[in-house]
Amino acid sequence: MGIDIPSKQLFEVFLIGTGNYGESIIVHAGANNWIIIDSCIDPKTKDCLPLSYLKKKRVNLAEDVKLIVCTHWHDDHIKGMANLLRECKSASFSMAIASDRTKFLQLVQLDYTKLKSESSAVSTLEINECLQIINDDRRKCLLATQDKLLLSETDHSSNYEYSVYSLSPSDKVLEDYANEISTLIKDYGSSNKKIIINDPNDKSVVLLIKVNQHSILLGADLEVKNNDKERGWLCILDNSQIVKTLYNKPALFKLPHHGSITGYHQRIWQELTATNAIAELTSCNHGNLPRENMICTIFEHTNDIYITSLPKEMRIKKRNFSVTKAISQFNSTVKELAFTYGVVASYIDFTDENSHWHVEVEGNAQKLDKKQFNS
Repeated sequence: MGIDIPSKQLFEVFLIGTGNYGESIIVHAGANNWIIIDSCIDPKTKDCLPLSYLKKKRVNLAEDVKLIVCTHWHDDHIKGMANLLRECKSASFSMAIASDRTKFLQLVQLDYTKLKSESSAVSTLEINECLQIINDDRRKCLLATQDKLLLSETDHSSNYEYSVYSLSPSDKVLEDYANEISTLIKDYGSSNKKIIINDPNDKSVVLLIKVNQHSILLGADLEVKNNDKERGWLCILDNSQIVKTLYNKPALFKLPHHGSITGYHQRIWQELTATNAIAELTSCNHGNLPRENMICTIFEHTNDIYITSLPKEMRIKKRNFSVTKAISQFNSTVKELAFTYGVVASYIDFTDENSHWHVEVEGNAQKLDKKQFNS
């Protein structure tokens, strides 16, 4: 780390990306208060990447990790989460659950019974394990909804306070979720039929995390749903009361859904983030995200974009043509590895209201060159 500030004064954010195997965010809210958002694994070793990263930083997992958040029911955001809960014994767990909690738990259990037939969704199995751990340990399970305070701490003697808010999903989304689950349970039927949740991104948990006067906005995979103001980003923009009370808007923004156009609206930048807020995102090779045109659009709002790794299309364009030709001549079947691990690490001194974010990159992560995308 290239900044000379005591660690107890640092508000830290570590965005972990894999290129094709998920993402995770680790947040240190200062004073040894750690938060983990989502989980992902190394596809070869099956190691839980946020867990490995925290161990490398010698964080006291059993005591200092206060909250683990599952933003939504998608394999690329939940793999390895049960291992996180096992190691982080003091952590509360938070996710968006349908307004009818009983039906939600019934659905998870129904899908879990399909394990032997190998027709159960991986994410469902992971959620089942997480809920079992929470139940066995009698830990808190915090339901994420719009404008919900999930966690907070105030120490007046040291002039320190932090808070974690969920800004989504909306009540309407959770009501629809309960109705959807009722249909899924009725259609359970065939033992080889997977239970698939429709539009899991609709249920994404967007987080606002504040430490003193500094804040960050973590966009999960939330999307803009046409002109629907009862769900997605428009619901936050039009209905969230928390964002309207911010003294300083977030100067760091984790872009939703790998920078996809589905998660973009200019009002997000105009109303929810600070001027020239730093943008950070993970790539997804499977969907070839982000696209160049969207990076150009994001550069209209900020000078600083950091990515955990370039998507395949951008890597090919950036690679020297002679290298591409040599690979082609050597073996036409050579393919680039889909697992491209990278970390964007951000730090700020939360004791200084006028301090600015300092960003470093690890592995395949890099800062995007604005000139390259506007040429």
